Amino acid sequence: MRIPSLLTLALVPAALIAQAPAPLNFSQRFKAEGPAVEQLLKDFHPEEALAKAEAMLPTTKPVFDKSTLPLGRSSSFQFSDLVRTYHLAGKAAISAGQWEKGRDYFAKAKELGQENLDQTTAVLTPAIEAWKAPVATAKQALADGADRLKELSAKQPLTPDEDQELKNFQIHQQNVANGEKISKVLLQDIAITQTELNAFGPMIEGSSKAIKAEAEEMDKEITSAKFKGKKDKYFVAVLNPKNLEARATKQEKLNFLYRLRFHATGTPFADKVTTAIDKVRADQDPFFVEKVKKGGSKKKAAK
Repeated sequence: MRIPSLLTLALVPAALIAQAPAPLNFSQRFKAEGPAVEQLLKDFHPEEALAKAEAMLPTTKPVFDKSTLPLGRSSSFQFSDLVRTYHLAGKAAISAGQWEKGRDYFAKAKELGQENLDQTTAVLTPAIEAWKAPVATAKQALADGADRLKELSAKQPLTPDEDQELKNFQIHQQNVANGEKISKVLLQDIAITQTELNAFGPMIEGSSKAIKAEAEEMDKEITSAKFKGKKDKYFVAVLNPKNLEARATKQEKLNFLYRLRFHATGTPFADKVTTAIDKVRADQDPFFVEKVKKGGSKKKAAK
């Protein structure tokens, strides 16, 4: 987690000092509404989660302000929140069976993540570099005057000149501490944007592979002698107790059903899948009636 406020500086170069910017509305919205989207996903309502996440997406991309260090860091935080929102929308789309849309949102998140890394690096690197010389100078002064510092620290009372000399050593100490601390925070900002960016490559690749494998499998099955190119007949056959029960968790079952309904959109079969989704969400067996009928038929035939 990044630290949003700048640390107090001792003898920081004047170019790095700037008034803290006002809170960014987009970041505030993500922090306020993002948890509700996550909760909808946990409650197995991915379509509602997707709609809410999409409503959070800006109509225009925010501007990355590199005019000052504080504004640059605030812009970096805003872009990170935008990346996270696209990721959230992507997760919701995948859960809702809209794998292609989910992959597109992951791709958008990656695009913004790359921009965030590039811009964050550009605005923070000069500040990191600006601290190197003052810290090196302060460390050298402390090393050269180590014995004198020890002597002054132990002496009481000090003459006015000695007191000023001790204060100069203390300023060097403060510059070393502040410079190293600030550089660490800024380097961490860059590292986090890199980590955020790195996460999306595997997501996009995984989504693409799943979409491709599914398309190949569907094409193979639908064009087989069993279905003879009849897609509707294939969908009806796929929705069966065995296929559903093969999914171990409730989430996996719903993922299967939402994807099936996505493919069946616009057909009468979509309503049947919707009914199955509602029952699984309510922890009910969507095939209970069919199983009872089949069980009854077998029992009657045995008499």
